[in-house]
Amino acid sequence: ADVREVARCQRVTRLRLKIGYMAQATPCLMWDGTLHLDLEQLAPLSRAERLRRLVVEIVTSGWLDGSPADVLRRLGDARLDERRLHVARGAALAERLLRAVGNRIEPLSEALGQPLRDMEFVRQCMPRQIAELVLAQLGPATLTALRDTLEDEGLQPPMRWNTAAALAFATSIGFPPEFASSAEARREPEEFVSGPIELPPLHDFQQEVFDGLSSLLASGTKRRRAVISLPTGGGKTRVTVEAAVRLVLAPEGATRNILWIAQTDDLC
Repeated sequence: ADVREVARCQRVTRLRLKIGYMAQATPCLMWDGTLHLDLEQLAPLSRAERLRRLVVEIVTSGWLDGSPADVLRRLGDARLDERRLHVARGAALAERLLRAVGNRIEPLSEALGQPLRDMEFVRQCMPRQIAELVLAQLGPATLTALRDTLEDEGLQPPMRWNTAAALAFATSIGFPPEFASSAEARREPEEFVSGPIELPPLHDFQQEVFDGLSSLLASGTKRRRAVISLPTGGGKTRVTVEAAVRLVLAPEGATRNILWIAQTDDLC
């Protein structure tokens, strides 16, 4: 109670610390018993960095009832469930991702990688669109790639993925279970799959796509590129797998090697 009586905070804008002829922008400053806060400068910082700067400023004020490290730990643990629930209440997955990174664009851009984030259309994207790009690019590995950022935002992600704790974390912030996995999980160098298996006949619209693929693969040295477009659940993977199986089972002398590149374990 006595600390609350003497603690004073003041919200300001364009806060600068001037020493001699140099003026340096600063997001918060303890001056003459008052903590001055520039919310515009604090907003771009991660939650962990905001707390650290605040504690650094008030460490000599007598406001703290413990060591700086202890205070930071307690602040980091405080209201964890509320922070996770705030993320989970996002209307869509992209909005939840944006909330999880503190509505900051920088970590999302870093996750995209330099070649993609330097593209002109990416630079013109709104924050929600950047989040959608990250989800499309990384898929279920999104949370793994952004773990340090999630830690900085006080969400306390798990130290290890592919665990019960990781599943509980993903669920608590409104992400599907597959986001608890890690693309870095150790795998066997080889995997043998028995086959071929008998697949049900293709639907008429799938057969049309399959015939086009077959013609393309049989076109010798001509240009052979295709994009398969079907509605969600229409069987894009099913048709492609059928074409791959038929190619592998082709008569002797035909090309029989398939390289399958996919961004998720499910497609692999």
